[in-house]
Amino acid sequence: MRTLQSCCLLLLVCLAVSLSSFASGQPPVTFGQVAKLTAPDGAANDEFGNSVAIDGNIIVVGKASGAVQSAFVYQNNSGTVTQVAELTPSDGVAGDRFGYSVAISGTVIVVAALEHVNHDPANTGSLYVYVEPAGGWTSMTETAELNLAQAGAQLGKSIGTTGNEVVALNFNNASVVVWNKPSGGWVSSSKPNAELLTGSPGSNLANVAISGNVIVAGCPTAFQFGSTFLYLKPANGWNKIGIMPTARLVGSSGQFGGGGQAVAISGNTVVSSTGASLFVFVKPSSGWANMNETATLSDSNAVNDLFAVSVSGGVVVAGDAAQLVGVNPFQGAAFVFLKPSGGWKNLTTANAELTANDGNIGDNLGTSVAVSSGTVVAGAPFAALGSNVAQGAAYVFAEQ
Repeated sequence: MRTLQSCCLLLLVCLAVSLSSFASGQPPVTFGQVAKLTAPDGAANDEFGNSVAIDGNIIVVGKASGAVQSAFVYQNNSGTVTQVAELTPSDGVAGDRFGYSVAISGTVIVVAALEHVNHDPANTGSLYVYVEPAGGWTSMTETAELNLAQAGAQLGKSIGTTGNEVVALNFNNASVVVWNKPSGGWVSSSKPNAELLTGSPGSNLANVAISGNVIVAGCPTAFQFGSTFLYLKPANGWNKIGIMPTARLVGSSGQFGGGGQAVAISGNTVVSSTGASLFVFVKPSSGWANMNETATLSDSNAVNDLFAVSVSGGVVVAGDAAQLVGVNPFQGAAFVFLKPSGGWKNLTTANAELTANDGNIGDNLGTSVAVSSGTVVAGAPFAALGSNVAQGAAYVFAEQ
């Protein structure tokens, strides 16, 4: 195992755009960049930061195509961010794309190897489950490995976890597969407990997310317009093949369709992106059912590339990897929207725009985003470090 290193820590520097006036009446907020995270085993074309996840003070960052199969865990202690663990697969080989997606909930981290070969010839994909040891996160190999043993499944394009469930897209048949944690704890398995279907033939799911008893899956081509499919956990649990949606969430005011390019969920709030704007859906008092948006979020300064979203409580973050910053095209940014005191309503300006203090052309900050407890993490997988093109980085911002 490599010697654990402290990440490159930066002094608090206010990098959010503090906007003085808001057409939506929203107050500006200021975020400071507290850390820039880089992989200690980094190399050119790793694309570190292609995936990020956060829960409380624990941050996970993965790579899209690293030669060394690894993902890293960091701990944020009041703005001091330190690497505490390196996660590796016991059976990983070059080309697996370990770290393409990451997810965390409590003491469970899931890392996807998008093109890992199991029993079939190519691109089956695997999900590696890591359970935090009693003494805290430390460098380790997986607790369990989940896969479908299907060539071409590319399991892990998008994943989520509650700690007790792991969800992922199956690229083969545009479905969502669900594994439940056994009573004795996570063990390796090639048979999911449930499969969720859309009822929209020919549609390709783009992403998936889970919170509590609800799973959402985004499909920008559903019914030729775009939808977010919502699944409520059945009374007998996620234990059936062929579960159909409980509800279809469709944005009605989108110039670029009804959503599904990226989805996120936190409690009773679902967020779905068209790429140009975000739809917020809030659970009705009568329960989830087919519905149009509660609110639409947009920012005239954003390029139409909002293909990463995250929500936590009353905070929505959207990544815009193509954002022009100053004279730098595709430097990228993350836009932060805060829920108004009276609840979600249409907003035409973000509360803050987050950019890296050392950002450059083509970094693609905002390719991945995550938010928890007032802390935002944004990945810039194409950032160059020294002479290493696309080595990648991840940035941590905290509300001031």
